[in-house]
Amino acid sequence: MHQSIEELYSNAQKEGRLSLYVAGPLSFSEPWARLFEAEYPGIAVEIRNGPSVDLVDSIDQQRANGRLQADIAILQTLQDFVRWKADGALAVNNSDEFGAIATEFKDDEGFYVGVQVLSVLYAYNTDLLGTDRPPAKATDFLDPRWRGQIIIGYPSADEVVLYLMSTIVDKYGWDFMPSLMANEPRFVFGHVGVTKMIGEGQYAVTFDAINKLASDERVAGQPVELAIADEDPMPVWPQSAGILAGSPNPNAAALYIDWYLRPAQQARVNALGSWSPRHDIAIPADLKPLSECTLADGLLEFMTDRDKVADLKQRFEKFTGPPTGGYHV
Repeated sequence: MHQSIEELYSNAQKEGRLSLYVAGPLSFSEPWARLFEAEYPGIAVEIRNGPSVDLVDSIDQQRANGRLQADIAILQTLQDFVRWKADGALAVNNSDEFGAIATEFKDDEGFYVGVQVLSVLYAYNTDLLGTDRPPAKATDFLDPRWRGQIIIGYPSADEVVLYLMSTIVDKYGWDFMPSLMANEPRFVFGHVGVTKMIGEGQYAVTFDAINKLASDERVAGQPVELAIADEDPMPVWPQSAGILAGSPNPNAAALYIDWYLRPAQQARVNALGSWSPRHDIAIPADLKPLSECTLADGLLEFMTDRDKVADLKQRFEKFTGPPTGGYHV
């Protein structure tokens, strides 16, 4: 039976808490959690953040032990939602806002839904570039003037990076990789370190910046600018949310998803540097409409082909070496 928002809130207050498992840094979840608590007093939001793979492993272990702690998972590993849906591990989303989400950013049966659209862009440190023109396509990063100034995530440690790199070698061939390695790029775990080191001036350029993270650096006053490639497809995907079936706080979870998808929050998504998955939210002037971009939007299909993913990880690791160091948070 579909509950009104008032009924949902009343039942959520009785639960009194909500547990979010959110991939990425706290900037992906903390502001939203505090806004939700302010609008709906009596519901304390707990956040666990980190790499998607770690959160998924924890949820799978909780399910196996019959002691589910997570209410909502918000992840970039879309294949895990597909798997959980097939296993009956997700609850259907009954939010009235679901219909406003563009078809390509939600499950057609309502089991998971995009809450923001992320992309991989170029980013550069304006202080280090000065009057130099930043790279406009992937092969521009092969110019010797960028030697020692490029930073990228490890393709074998992050499947979004792997997808990005696969689109590049699909277009330019595998000869791209030895030419890139000749410029001595720095590889790190995850995208947080990429944008932080660009902002701090440790490196000048990257073709591997998540739009939201780079926008966070700009808001923090760092000299970071973003650019969309002139000729190469831009990877995009919905950072998606699903309610775990049998979660300890199902009413609070349903209320949170409904709240997150409403126009007020989705306008904030745009203002904070991401695209909204809603089709009725105006695009800010500093965001190019996705309809005007050349997109690589096959991340789900890519991640679902686990044999191909494993093969590509091994192949890229022959160039980069095995991942070393830890994740930046």
